[in-house]
Amino acid sequence: MKLIDLIGRTFGHLLVKSSAEANGRGLVQWTCLCSCGAEIVALGDKLRSGRKTSCGCMTVRRGGHPIVHGHSIKGRESATYRAWHSMITRCHCPTVSNYDRYGGRGILVCDRWRTFENFLADMGEAPTDKRSPDRIDNEKGYEPGNVRWASAADQARNRRNNKLTTAGAAAIRASVAAGDSQTVVAAAHNISRRMVNAIIAGKRWA
Repeated sequence: MKLIDLIGRTFGHLLVKSSAEANGRGLVQWTCLCSCGAEIVALGDKLRSGRKTSCGCMTVRRGGHPIVHGHSIKGRESATYRAWHSMITRCHCPTVSNYDRYGGRGILVCDRWRTFENFLADMGEAPTDKRSPDRIDNEKGYEPGNVRWASAADQARNRRNNKLTTAGAAAIRASVAAGDSQTVVAAAHNISRRMVNAIIAGKRWA
């Protein structure tokens, strides 16, 4: 029977990160990140059937008050929560489309911010749903002191202002010479393919 790959899929509040060892009965298990920040191992059939949708934090607390989960507003996840979840997936989920630009090149979310409540306490709520976490120093990860709420235009300017050093240009030439595609090299260094071409040709870059 062919294994169904669940990595990168979301089941309720659980994001599947990687496969885990089979349980004692040989059933397939997966390591999942809950949106509350907890990490658990869950059976694949329970995830697919909807019988497992969180780490257990959705259970009712003593006294009958449900746990507020995912920064919910009238039953819908807030812009702040969605921004946090997107940050986590692009840094820690290899199957998402932009992973190679983040987790794939070592850009990670610090341990403290793997829990949504800590991220919210440090960053506050997103000013609008058009803002997302932006790294001030593009060579560092998502951590306190290196992240601001920024618009898409702000982030584009930040990428343009990320000047390459002579050593960085040399590394780019070496990567291309070794057979890496210009698209992959551009993504790894947060620059355009046009800039990669200029560096290879020995022209100035900006």
